[in-house]
Amino acid sequence: MTAPRWGVRLVLLLAAVLGTGCSRTEPASKALPGTGQEAGAPVTGDWLRIAYQADPQSLNFVRAQDNLGKLLAQYISDTLVQYDARLQIVGRLAESWSFSPDHRVLTFHMRRGARWQDGEPVTSADAAYTAERIRDPRSQALSRYSVFEPVERIETPDEWTLRVTYREPFATELDAWTDAPLIPRHLYEKERDFLDNPQSRAPIGCGPFRFVSWKEAQEIVLEANETYWAGRPYLDRFIIKIIPQDSTRMQALQLGEIDYLSMTPQQVVAEAKGPEFEKRFRRLTYTLPFLFYIGWNMDGSNPFFTDRRVRQAMTYALDRPGYLRTVWHGLAVPAATHITPDSWAYATEVKPYRFDPDKARRLLDEAGWRDSDGDGVRDKDGRPFAFTLLYAATGKMNDDMAASFQENLRQVGVKMELAKVEFKTFMQRLQGHRFEASMSSLNLDPDPDPYDLFHSGQIRSGSNRVSYSNPEMDRLCEEGRREFDREARRRIYARIQQLLSEEQPFTFISHPTVNVALDRRFRGVEISPLGLYLFWPGMARWWVPEAEQRFPRSRVEGR
Repeated sequence: MTAPRWGVRLVLLLAAVLGTGCSRTEPASKALPGTGQEAGAPVTGDWLRIAYQADPQSLNFVRAQDNLGKLLAQYISDTLVQYDARLQIVGRLAESWSFSPDHRVLTFHMRRGARWQDGEPVTSADAAYTAERIRDPRSQALSRYSVFEPVERIETPDEWTLRVTYREPFATELDAWTDAPLIPRHLYEKERDFLDNPQSRAPIGCGPFRFVSWKEAQEIVLEANETYWAGRPYLDRFIIKIIPQDSTRMQALQLGEIDYLSMTPQQVVAEAKGPEFEKRFRRLTYTLPFLFYIGWNMDGSNPFFTDRRVRQAMTYALDRPGYLRTVWHGLAVPAATHITPDSWAYATEVKPYRFDPDKARRLLDEAGWRDSDGDGVRDKDGRPFAFTLLYAATGKMNDDMAASFQENLRQVGVKMELAKVEFKTFMQRLQGHRFEASMSSLNLDPDPDPYDLFHSGQIRSGSNRVSYSNPEMDRLCEEGRREFDREARRRIYARIQQLLSEEQPFTFISHPTVNVALDRRFRGVEISPLGLYLFWPGMARWWVPEAEQRFPRSRVEGR
């Protein structure tokens, strides 16, 4: 089993504040007072309704890399193994597993009796097929590709055994399978095009909920899987409503149209208070294993960001502490690197850059960017320092952040235009490296391996979208994957953080705090280091007492 550890696996998130997180004061899971099992025996019935700003990119669970896509994957399908509320790896479709003495071979023994929601058995052939699709660059499994790249071969000695051989010892070999929801081989192989497949719109899974419908820009509906191998979930339905605007989501919560909301700092300060709000909703607050950042494209398509002095200048020029104080109301901490302060791998000696516009000006001067014509914009070789920041239209928080940083850069003679695009377009442009700078976010994984973000081998096939290339970084990422001793790994990742601080391929902005409002009728709710949802069993064991159900089974039998 693995111990808790924070790292990064790229997930581009739709929201400024989302319901996945890490409790700073409670490293292990905890049942919430008034929402736990002390209220009596769990019963079935009722619905959980939440809201997201935009539709998922896809319901192809190999390709899905946005937060909503991964959330749906976890509940519609099953992984072989999964983190539980205490960050221990537990079996789902795998009953047991073992490692060879040299840690090059991982063998899973799958449970018998698990079935796809069309009645077909789930076998090792499905697990092997899923892994092969992840390893195929044509599948665009950018957030999973790097942890399956070290696989040498996959074998299925029988229907219930999966044997995975790695080219060399791989420290996160088991962790990788926590983020590999299985897909049904017998259905995907019917179609020639893996990406343009009916399963990408209406998936058949083997998890606790089954897919019902997806109305774009409106809602996605799941219902309890009555034949799930571990027993059906208590809730009858899980509904995700697509509501783009922050204010409209809060209104939907107050009108009883949704049951859960991750609130913006402004909503926390101005609206989440008063006796009526406290009577109806439970307030949950915890630190997100999550990062806001700006990525600087270094692929040579622009003349600005290949010089690390320029990237350092960008970070010094941005008033991140002021922004976090005035807009976030202190509900976030400045980020030094991609690793959160809660992680065992966090290097305390690496500090966030201070706000220092004078230092930014000196660095830009050194890099040859000076205002030669007095128009207020620096230039070099006849080209003005004017670029465009790409970001997703997923809420006012993004708009405020972009506008604040635009003014900061103007003060040091840099012109930054803003390009706000809808989420699907944003994802396509990131994947195609079609941007000069991008403002985005990362959902952090329980292992500190940053290979997919910063290794040069991931520029085209993985998540190194800023085209960062540094031989020392490549070597350190490779060493970190081979090292099984925690103290040795800590030293490797400390040097990686120091190098990232020096190189600034990203401007690391903040690790925010999530503030959730949850209807008080729900029981069985736990906060884990992965938040409320993205662990096992998570929401699959939430329930509502019969007397408090808003959608009791007797009212919805005919649905």
